[in-house]
Amino acid sequence: MRKHIICIFILCCGVNASFAAIPENYYASIVGKKGANLLSTLHSIIDNHTVIPYSSLEDYYPHIDFFYNAELEQDTLWDIYSTCTFTMDHANRQQSDFCHGWNKEHTVCQSWFGNGDMVSDLFQVLPTDARVNNLRSNWPYGETDTRNDKVTKGVKALGHLGGSSFPGYTNIGTVYEPDDQYKGDIARIYFYMVARYLDEYLNASNGSTMFTYVQNTTGLTDYSVALLMKWHRQDPVSQKEINRNDSVYQFQFNRNPFVDYPYLAEYIWGEKTNTNLNMLDVISCYDFDFIPGESSGKAGENDPSLRCATTTLIYPAIMQGEQATLSFTVQGYRLTSDITCSISGADASLFSVDPATIDAADANATHTYTVTYTPSAIGSHSALLTLTSTGAETFQMDLAAVCAQSCNVTWKIDGDATTAGDPTAQVALGGNVSLLPDAPSSCNPGSDMFMGWTATPLLTPVAEAPDDLFEEAEAAPVVEGDVTYYAVFAHESTTQGSEPATETASFTSADGYKNGNKIPTATAGSVTITFNKSGASTEATYYTTGNALRCYAKSKIELTGATITKVEFSFGTEDHTSNTITANTGQLNGNVWTGSTTNLIFTIGGDSKFRGIASLTITYVDQVTVTVFSDYTTSCGTQTALPEVKSKSASVRKILIDGQLYIEREGKIYNILGYKQLTTK
Repeated sequence: MRKHIICIFILCCGVNASFAAIPENYYASIVGKKGANLLSTLHSIIDNHTVIPYSSLEDYYPHIDFFYNAELEQDTLWDIYSTCTFTMDHANRQQSDFCHGWNKEHTVCQSWFGNGDMVSDLFQVLPTDARVNNLRSNWPYGETDTRNDKVTKGVKALGHLGGSSFPGYTNIGTVYEPDDQYKGDIARIYFYMVARYLDEYLNASNGSTMFTYVQNTTGLTDYSVALLMKWHRQDPVSQKEINRNDSVYQFQFNRNPFVDYPYLAEYIWGEKTNTNLNMLDVISCYDFDFIPGESSGKAGENDPSLRCATTTLIYPAIMQGEQATLSFTVQGYRLTSDITCSISGADASLFSVDPATIDAADANATHTYTVTYTPSAIGSHSALLTLTSTGAETFQMDLAAVCAQSCNVTWKIDGDATTAGDPTAQVALGGNVSLLPDAPSSCNPGSDMFMGWTATPLLTPVAEAPDDLFEEAEAAPVVEGDVTYYAVFAHESTTQGSEPATETASFTSADGYKNGNKIPTATAGSVTITFNKSGASTEATYYTTGNALRCYAKSKIELTGATITKVEFSFGTEDHTSNTITANTGQLNGNVWTGSTTNLIFTIGGDSKFRGIASLTITYVDQVTVTVFSDYTTSCGTQTALPEVKSKSASVRKILIDGQLYIEREGKIYNILGYKQLTTK
């Protein structure tokens, strides 16, 4: 029996407190505070954040509000105003209809405060559907029963416009009600805004409905306290908010306390306003007891639970006689009894799980389970895995697997079938090979190079390697029947040449640099240059990869052993602390590039203030070794043309390929016995 072990480790629990993103002692000063005093202390902690220009916010949203969309295979926007699918290309488009584009929404409307640092505060300026943003206008948030507004109309928009139905706001009446799943998000943004801008006015225009400004108060009107605390309680902090809070912190260097410690709001506007804060009574969103989307942040509030992020295990196709094993991880919290695992369903006998039981003494920890599929017949199979522990909600996981017919896989090197390296000889229909044969690095060292595998025989030169070449078993295509894979070799030639090797990058205030402020990157005081521009030659494009600088032109050319010979930079007219430039550790060894990413990162000077930087120029060595790859073939042997002979119907010539005699007729190569066509030339 052959055994395929396919392990998928899925961490299914919340973030452990030891991995908390909250800096140590960040909130130390709030202990013992309550009400307006607590709010004022929070203000002193999160005040004076690094301000990002409003015009540069689009540069930060990809790191904060976009997630990978597997269906589209690209990043798309997480929009609280719609379920439309937006990419960065949809930024700042027209507002004529829903889903046409997105723009920047001030959750606390700019007309309520004018200008200032809050205009570009990432915590409150969100990318949203432009049409919904336009319709929301500067109406306050609220709740409405009318909902006969312009926002819905059966499209993908979220939220409603209508007359206020929440007590305390009837003078103007119109409100915008967000979708239930984002009401808590907005409430905590408003709590943050009050704490961060406690000493500034937020109550101009319709803002007076939500905010008040009187010293030594908590900054919210009675209406907004009742509304926002309701939303805060009914829609607890989600994992999305936790991730966004961490991401914004990387750029602004301040945090939203009401995401980190949700229960703090109760000590300012809720049930604990007359109680001094004891940190033992609250838990952070990174705490062992915190469940994203469920916890209020109050200590000791949660029931026993089993947590896992996935509810389905899908096995790759295998053949009868093989086994496939998948793994998943579960975290137990506040459990008082054993964890018992069982499998049920029509095909339960084809699956087994280990371990079957976890003792109560060990239950409150992370546990990895392995589930093995051992099919006894061809077909699709499924079962249900169940985890139970007294007092905890039952956790269930669907198991889905396929046992398929076998397909023969043949590997050929130099035209001969091989089993070198014990490659997979049979693969399940719809499965992938798990091993590749050991192919020589070259047929004739110094002249040929092994490139990869293809299911298409190549006997004639091609301009570039075919698209279906693969070098790793993981990259091999799904097997759809019996298949032969051929080793592909490239003949190479080496010449000396001179290539243009200078790149220049210019930086101005439009690139997001603000006089007297830190450069808004995760590593303060660094400039990133990406080598993806054209050089002096219109045929060449430079970039970095591995331990070398590479240049791709019309032929496949590799610049090996390239060295950086000079780094130049110049400043504008304003003063600068230091006129020195160094590369980050591990990126530049002497003048030789040793990085492995597409970015070359330098630190200019030693401070975080960059004034009037004009340009930065990197120059590589001019004289390089150029290696040209060509003549991709499935054989290491040479093709020797023999004297041409004549035929009545067409020109025919004999060709010797790896010692075997073939004939060429009208551009096609045939076996000399029976004139069997081999391939198209």
